[in-house]
This record gives sequence, structure tokens and C-alpha cells, in this order.
Amino acid sequence: MEDGGCFREETERKEETTGLRFEEGKKDKYPMSMSLDHKRTSIPWNKMSENAWEVVKNATPHDTGVGCALYTEEDKIIVGCNVADAFHTSTIHAEMNALGTMVTIGCKKVLGVLVVVDGQKFVPCGACAEMLLQYGSGDVVVGSQSSRHGSVDICRLMNVVPNSFFMR
Repeated sequence: MEDGGCFREETERKEETTGLRFEEGKKDKYPMSMSLDHKRTSIPWNKMSENAWEVVKNATPHDTGVGCALYTEEDKIIVGCNVADAFHTSTIHAEMNALGTMVTIGCKKVLGVLVVVDGQKFVPCGACAEMLLQYGSGDVVVGSQSSRHGSVDICRLMNVVPNSFFMR
């Protein structure tokens, strides 16, 4: 069912409206590819999920661990986790952490992002979404997963921040 431009990955309509293809034979159907910027790009959701969940254990504080995996135009998966101070005044979000690493190693463009948090599904905050737009486009695919082997909710970044400065 659509919800603010995002949708659950189990929806049958999704394939019709987004051109998503699904890998057959998996317990959870992860979208495997979609058309981005008029070219066929495969988004490796399963590998991104494995990597994002692996770094959650490094997040601080441990009880609010968030993991993120970015998929880049250079065919790399880059991960990050949240890093918070005791007062939460200087928290580095998992998406910003991954973006910093992406820029540091010389990658230029984000095609997909997966955010994982145990027990919760959510999309990047406004500041993280704006940064993702800066290094991607409104067509960046955003996934959210609340358990290691659970379904992935996906939407386009343009649905997260529809009136962004970078979309003008």
C-alpha cells in the first residue's frame, strides 16, 4: 500500500508503477533492479542488507544502533553507523557517516541507500536526505529494513524530500 510516496515491498502494484524486478525463490522478495537515470542499474539489496546489519553492532550508543549501506555508481557498497555523544548534541547519523566514507574513497554518485534499525522502519532525516540528493538525485532508491532478514520498504528519495533545494 502506498504511504506518502513510499510503499511496502510486498505490494503487487510496485512492479507496475516502478519497473522493479524481483529475484525469484527468495523468502522475502527484494527488488533487484530498477531503471535509474534512463539506464538499467542493479541494486544489490541482499548484500547491502548484510553489510548494514554488520555495522549496527558498532553504533553508539548500542541501544539505538542504526546501520546504513550506500550503493554507488562505481558498483561499491559503502557502510556507516550512527555515532552519538553522551548528550546527543553531536550525533553523526549512519547515512552521513557512509556519505563521508564514500567521498573520502573517491566515489561520486549514490544510486541506492538502505537504512536498518532493529524493530523500526524509517527513512533518512531531512539533513541526511538533502546530502543524499547532493550526491545522487531524486531517483535514488531508499530502502528501510527493521530486522536482519525482514522485508525492505522502498521509495524514491524525491518522495522523502519532495521540495528539496537540490530538486529545483
